[in-house]
Amino acid sequence: QQSWSDQGCWVGSETRSSKLHCQCSHLTSFAGKFFIPPNTLNIVETLKLFLEIDENVVVLCAVIITLCVYVLGVIWARRKDVQDSNRSGVTLLPSHCINAQYNYDITVFTGISSQSQTTARVFIQLSGDNEDSECILLHDANRQLFRNKAVDSFVMNTNKQLGPLHYIRVWHDNSGYSPSWFLKQIVIRDNQSDTSHVFICQRWLSVDMSNDGCIERVIPVSSQEELTQFNSLFRTRLET
Repeated sequence: QQSWSDQGCWVGSETRSSKLHCQCSHLTSFAGKFFIPPNTLNIVETLKLFLEIDENVVVLCAVIITLCVYVLGVIWARRKDVQDSNRSGVTLLPSHCINAQYNYDITVFTGISSQSQTTARVFIQLSGDNEDSECILLHDANRQLFRNKAVDSFVMNTNKQLGPLHYIRVWHDNSGYSPSWFLKQIVIRDNQSDTSHVFICQRWLSVDMSNDGCIERVIPVSSQEELTQFNSLFRTRLET
């Protein structure tokens, strides 16, 4: 088996960093390459440099600033995680119905602007083929609801099945320091029939922000044509 050998070859005096000068005493194939040895790392000597503060003030300040920024970033990220965790979850709404056997999932979508959130108490009533539900307060004592860009989920129990939903009635009591509320849409899922109904609002429930000054909306169920309209699809994809 043939192998490379350095016998009869040596590096010439004209070798530079840009070229290699080879001298050989025989007429055979030869080749060469540059090898740049890596710098050795001496940890002890490196640590000693930190003791010489007066000679390495800039480096020491850079390390301290970087460490402080990192710690502050970790604290900020952790606080955001806690806030997101508190804003998520499903709220089980209290019911006055005895032996409630039917339940509905209610998902409320608030607008994305900073003014869309509300401090008012929000109520809802569902209307179906069979009957109307009771007026329900959408409330959770453990977290703030209906913040901007929020998606709040609830479970409502009834003692009778409402049947296919036709419309919902949504309103608030205009209380708090910022009662105005922009409601995007509400999605209601009937867990008995495994069907979902979408109620697109895209309007203000506000005395001063809306054109009509109403804080109550009667929203009919959206048809398939309304759900596939360009404006609805564009807003949904833009805001998600």
